[in-house]
Amino acid sequence: QPCRSIQTPSSSDEMRTWRTMPMAHRPWREASTTQIALCVLSILTTGSEAFNLLPRSSLSFPRSALGNFAGNLFSYNLAYRRLQTTRFSRSRKSVGLRVEATATDPQVRPEYGQKTLLWNEAVRKDWEEYYQSVETESELYITDIEGEIPPDFSATIFRNGPGKFERGEQRVVNVLDGDGHIVKFVVDGASKQAHMTNRFVRTEEFVAEEEQDRVLFRSTFGTQPPSLTGNFFNLRLKNPANTNIQFCGDKLLALWEAGVPYVINPWTLATEGWDDLEKSLSGSPGSLTVTTGMSAVDSLMKFGKAFTAHPHYDAATKRMVGWTWAQNPLTDSLELDVIEWGEEGGQVQKSSHVIEDCTIAPHDFAVTSSYYVFVLNQFGLTLAPYLMGLKGPAECLLATGKGTTVCLIPRPGSKAAGTEPVLIQTDDPWFVIHHANAYEELLAEVPGGVPDKVVAYSTGWDKMTEGPFLSDWGGSVPDFDVVPPSFLFKLDIDLQRKTVTRTKCFNGHSDHAHVDPHFEGRKHRYVYTVSGNTGDFSSPCTAWVRYDCLTGETRRWQSNAREFVEEPLLIPKKGNGNLEPDPEDNAQVWLVGLLYSAERRDSCLAILDGANLEAGPVCRLWCGRPVPNGLHGCYSPRLYSPNPH
Repeated sequence: QPCRSIQTPSSSDEMRTWRTMPMAHRPWREASTTQIALCVLSILTTGSEAFNLLPRSSLSFPRSALGNFAGNLFSYNLAYRRLQTTRFSRSRKSVGLRVEATATDPQVRPEYGQKTLLWNEAVRKDWEEYYQSVETESELYITDIEGEIPPDFSATIFRNGPGKFERGEQRVVNVLDGDGHIVKFVVDGASKQAHMTNRFVRTEEFVAEEEQDRVLFRSTFGTQPPSLTGNFFNLRLKNPANTNIQFCGDKLLALWEAGVPYVINPWTLATEGWDDLEKSLSGSPGSLTVTTGMSAVDSLMKFGKAFTAHPHYDAATKRMVGWTWAQNPLTDSLELDVIEWGEEGGQVQKSSHVIEDCTIAPHDFAVTSSYYVFVLNQFGLTLAPYLMGLKGPAECLLATGKGTTVCLIPRPGSKAAGTEPVLIQTDDPWFVIHHANAYEELLAEVPGGVPDKVVAYSTGWDKMTEGPFLSDWGGSVPDFDVVPPSFLFKLDIDLQRKTVTRTKCFNGHSDHAHVDPHFEGRKHRYVYTVSGNTGDFSSPCTAWVRYDCLTGETRRWQSNAREFVEEPLLIPKKGNGNLEPDPEDNAQVWLVGLLYSAERRDSCLAILDGANLEAGPVCRLWCGRPVPNGLHGCYSPRLYSPNPH
C-alpha cells in the first residue's frame, strides 16, 4: 500500500501526523479489551485504515486474527467484484495542468468588489435573521405581486432546503443539519395567479423529534444529542432530506446525498415514505452507506446504499440520470450503480461500477452523450471521533492537499460503450462543488467516433490545502470571514493526452451554476449562477449572473441593499418550444429564484428574462413571510395546482 498521511488530534489537542505502515511492519504492543473491541468495530465500519486512528503504543495484540479477517474480506471482495462489475483504478502518474485566470469582468459599480461593504456587522445581522426556523406550514394564493407575471409563463417550481434549525433549546451546529423544508409555487401567467405551499419533509427522524421537541439523532455535520454515552458507538445518522427535490421517472423525490430518498406528493407536498428506487437501494433510512462487497454481511450489519442528491437531466435522450453508492472501507473504494429513467417513468438503464482509491463519494457529477463525468476530491478520514460519539462524520474529513482525479465512465449504448473508463490524476488541488454542464468534442478523427475531449463547467474552491475540511462552514450560520470563495471554472479534459486544463471564467464568488435544460449534456453558450461580488473573496449571494462562454462577457443583475438571492432555476420560454429546442443557445429562458428582503422580512419568487438579465425581475411574487436560505430545486411545465380538478 502507498503511504498516506493521517492527521488526528492528540491528547494535548495538537495535531500530529502519523505515517501509515504496511500491516506486516507495524509494531504491536499491549492493548486493552476496549481498544481491541474498538478496532474490531472500526474494521467492520471503516476498514483497516481504522488502525491508524489509535496510537501505536496502545496496540499489542497479534495481527493474525484481525489482519487475516480484513484480508480475507478484501480478497473475497476483489474476486467477487471482478466477476460482477466494471472495476478500474486511477493512474498514479500526475499530469501537467494549466490554470489560467480569465478575461472579462462585469461592468458593475466598484463597491461590488469591496468586501467590507458586502460583509460587515449590519450584513451579518441580516444574514443571521435569514436562517430562522420556519414555524408554520401553509397554502395561500399570492396577492402581493410586484410587476406582472409574463402571460406565457406557466410552471410549478419546487425548492428544498434546511428549514428547522432548533429542537427545544438546542440549535444545530451547522445549518446543513436542518430538517428539509419544501416550498412549491404554482405560477400561471394566463390567469395571472400564483399559489404557494410549504411543507416539511416528514422523515422518520423528523416525526420523532417533532413529537419530543428535542434532538434525538446524530447528524452528519455534528449536531447530536447532548448525551455522550448515548452517542458512543451510535453510528446511525439522521436523514434530513434537505438538499434537493427532483423528478426521477414519475416520482418526485426529496434528496439527501447520504441516505434514501423520500417520495413527495407534487399536489400536496405530503411525504409518502422513503423509496428504494425499484430495489436499487438496500438498507433503510438509518443505514450506514457502507458495504463489505458481500450482501449477506451487509444485511447482517444493516449496511445500505444512498442515492445522490444531484441527479442530472440528459436533453438528448430526455432521461434523468442518477446514481446510488456505498463506500467499501476494506478496499477504500466506491461502489455505485448509475440509473437512467425514461420520460414515461421507470428505469430504462442501469450499470454497476467500482472506483478504487476513493474515500468519499463526490457531491455532484455531470452527464454527456457518452460519459458519466465525476471529479473526485481528495480526502482522508479520521473516524475515531465519530465512533467515540464526539463528532459528526463530516467533521472527521481531512483535505489531503492532493490533486483531484477526473473519472469518465462510458455510458452503456453510447459511442464510448465497451471502452475502458478514463481516469486522469491531476496535480491540481482544487475542490469541485457543483457541475453546471458537460459536453463532448472531437479534436481529431477517432475510430468509432468516440469523443476525445470533454468540456465541463463547474463551481468550486480554487485551492484546497491540507487540513480539516468543512470547519469553515461551522457555526449557527455560514461565516464569510472564514468561508472560502467559490468560482465558476471551465475544465478542458483531453482524453488522448490525459490532461485537464482548468480556467476561471470570471472574477466573483459564484455557485449553483446551471444552463438551459435544452442544452444539458450538449454544447451550450450561457451559464447562469448566483454571485456575491466581483472580487476574489466570499460574501453572501446578492446577484444573478449570466456568463457567455463564447465571448467571456457577463451580464449581472444586482439585488437591492439588504437582499439575498438563491440558486437560479432556468425554465425554457414557451416560444422556444419545450420539446424541440433551437439549435443554438440564445438565452431564451426565464430565470426564477427565491429572494429574501431583510428590510421587509419577507421572501419572494423573482422571475427574470434570461435574455435581458440585467433589467432585473419582471415580477416578484411576495410570500408574506420569510423563507430561509435553501439549496436546490426543479420545475415542471405541469401546473400542480391546489385544486387538481
